[in-house]
Amino acid sequence: MIKGEQVTSLVDQWHCLHSQPISAGAHLPTPSIDGYWTSVLASGKYPLVSMFVRAMFLPHRNADCERGFSENKRIVDSRANLGIVALNGIRHVKSYVKRFDSDPSKVPVTRDLVNAVKHSHRTYMERL
Repeated sequence: MIKGEQVTSLVDQWHCLHSQPISAGAHLPTPSIDGYWTSVLASGKYPLVSMFVRAMFLPHRNADCERGFSENKRIVDSRANLGIVALNGIRHVKSYVKRFDSDPSKVPVTRDLVNAVKHSHRTYMERL
């Protein structure tokens, strides 16, 4: 928690961070906003900014979970009798297909994929 008397220091740290240019050769773990903040916060130069940013990112961190719950609800609502294994399988397939712009025709058909499909019914029957 940032105390009232620390607000001025927080603003000073923010201006200091804001005034520093990001060099073109800066190595970020990932080219995303999360990667940028991870590298800034790991430096330890801005402890109050670090606290503030972490507090602001809390809702962002929950977004993935909330999307997952919504996805599960849509799947379960359309199928009355669906077990956890089937639900996980559906979610896994949807997630994998998203890597290919959600276009199943772009998914590469590999030998492993063909074998998995051939054995899927047997695996299903074993679970029953």
